[in-house]
Amino acid sequence: MFLIPFRLHVMIRWLIGVGSLLGFMIILGTWFSSQRTLTMFDEQQAFLEAQLQAEALHNSLSPLHQQEIAQQLATALQDIQDQIQQHKEATLRNHIFGAITLLASLLAALWGIGRFMMIRPFQHVQQELHASRQTLDEAKQELLASKQALAAARQEIKQTHLELELAVEEHTTELHQWSLEMEKLNEIMQVVSSSLDIDKVMTLIMEALQNIFTFEKIGLGWVDESSQDLVFYRFYGEELSAKEIEQLQQVRFSLKNSDSIFTSTVVWNDPNYVPEITPELVEHFSEIDRRVYDICPLKSILIYPLQVQDTMIGALFFGNMHQAFSLSEEKIRSIQRYVTHVGSALNNAKVYDDLKTTRIQLAESEKIAAMTQNFEKFVPKEFLQRIAKEGLENIELGKAHTTSMTILFADLRDFAPVSETMAPQELLNFLNAYFQRMNDPILHFGGFIDKFIGDAIMALFDSPEQQPGQAAHHAVSAAIAMQEALQEYNKLRENGGYAPIASGIGLHSGPVVIGTVGSEDRMDSTVLGDSVNLASRLEGLTKYYEAGIIISYDTFALLENFENHFYRELDWLRVKGRSEPMQIYEIFDFEPKSIRRKKKKAGQFLQHGLYLRQTRRWDEAIEAFQNALKIYPEDQAAQFHIRQCEELKAYPPEPDWDGASIFTSK
Repeated sequence: MFLIPFRLHVMIRWLIGVGSLLGFMIILGTWFSSQRTLTMFDEQQAFLEAQLQAEALHNSLSPLHQQEIAQQLATALQDIQDQIQQHKEATLRNHIFGAITLLASLLAALWGIGRFMMIRPFQHVQQELHASRQTLDEAKQELLASKQALAAARQEIKQTHLELELAVEEHTTELHQWSLEMEKLNEIMQVVSSSLDIDKVMTLIMEALQNIFTFEKIGLGWVDESSQDLVFYRFYGEELSAKEIEQLQQVRFSLKNSDSIFTSTVVWNDPNYVPEITPELVEHFSEIDRRVYDICPLKSILIYPLQVQDTMIGALFFGNMHQAFSLSEEKIRSIQRYVTHVGSALNNAKVYDDLKTTRIQLAESEKIAAMTQNFEKFVPKEFLQRIAKEGLENIELGKAHTTSMTILFADLRDFAPVSETMAPQELLNFLNAYFQRMNDPILHFGGFIDKFIGDAIMALFDSPEQQPGQAAHHAVSAAIAMQEALQEYNKLRENGGYAPIASGIGLHSGPVVIGTVGSEDRMDSTVLGDSVNLASRLEGLTKYYEAGIIISYDTFALLENFENHFYRELDWLRVKGRSEPMQIYEIFDFEPKSIRRKKKKAGQFLQHGLYLRQTRRWDEAIEAFQNALKIYPEDQAAQFHIRQCEELKAYPPEPDWDGASIFTSK
């Protein structure tokens, strides 16, 4: 259906409206015009009639004359009436024409309105149709572009299909080659897995790889579980002497050093292929790699890590000494597949080989182990680690080891009167109970008992070189724990009706010599040195000062946390057998709180009194020591110093006296 444009409809609608308005105005004008004309005619007729009547009345016309005038008037009136009739007919025609025109205008207006009401809904449809045409044009453009892209994609698919065909063909060839290799490897694996002899397994691996690849040498490296070092385990190939193999087996690669071409493979779990080892490359070798190269100068090397259940167990080394070898990535992958499969077989073979060696060694060492276990009851294992590293069967007379230690001596006071009242078995039971209680704190703080000397104990505390103060700290802590353990033991003795016992402990830190003494037939382990003698002297001094623990300045200086202990300076003295004087300190952490407080405060007067004594101011020194007694009346150290000052006052020392107390007895 033909659709008239919307603007044309609007124009037609306006023309119809204007036509209707004009028709209405024509009808209205015609009506007003006819009414005015009729009024005018009526006025003219009335005027004529009035005029005739007036003339007849005023002029007294004759009847003939009046009849003539009446006839004229009648004729004039008739003409007027005819004109009125004609005018009415013309007016009627005009009215009919105006009505027809108005009716036509109204019909045209109704038709225009109807058309407008019918056409207006199609305006939106026409707009949507126009938009749809634009969308359709765009879709056509997109379809055209899609067709072009589809054509390009078809071309690309065609090219890809060709490439895939080539890749499939190449992969099929590679798969076929890999299948052949796998058949060979499966045959080899069956042979390798059937043996647990490490030499036989390695020989089979060498033969198999030489059939597939060209290698002159093959080596097996193993990770030492204890040290986590990579070491050479086996070598196969020519031109390696027994001496060279022995030298290589002594090389240890630390897995902490990933710069080595050998260890980097194991550290990073990544094969390492060096196609040609040139002199320039050798210059950049690590020290350990250069050492291996000096023994076995290779031209090429290929190293693969060996892994079993996510654990690195070692590496396989393939190399040539005469000429470099070139391997493609496919060959390297093939070897890697092979190495992955033989790892478990090599691990099983090595375990079996180690087991055979272990069985032999175990058979030889069972007696030694049993002997060592019994021997450790008499000689501490800490001694054995120094004097018998290679085993008890290799102990040598006079073998010595020098080190620095803290020596502890502990001795019971007034033990002779106590032992005289006991039967032999009762005395042994008492000593064993006492020693057991003293042994536990020593072991707890890392020490070990060297020997029991009657009722005395000699213990040693060692420490790593990087922590020289650790031994002193542990020894002091052990001495405090020993005195506390003795206090607990005395509670049990008192409950059983036995008298309490007391002990004195002396500590000194310094160099000692650990070794064996005696004869070839009878030897003993011992610790010798001035430090041992000095520790023993300090233990003997505890009875003079009534101190539970006395330590030397050498031990005190090593205590990094000495402020955490309860201590005080006891004396400046010279012991027997030692020319140089020394300071000694009392440790009293184990004492009751009230005594600790008194000793700590009295210690200030002790220290001041010692200074006055050294300057020969005897009376002032005695006064200072008496002030200490006022704080702690039971202070045996203050009483001892008062006696010393009174003796020095009565018998003044030599002019060169350095102020030190002198002990001539042990």
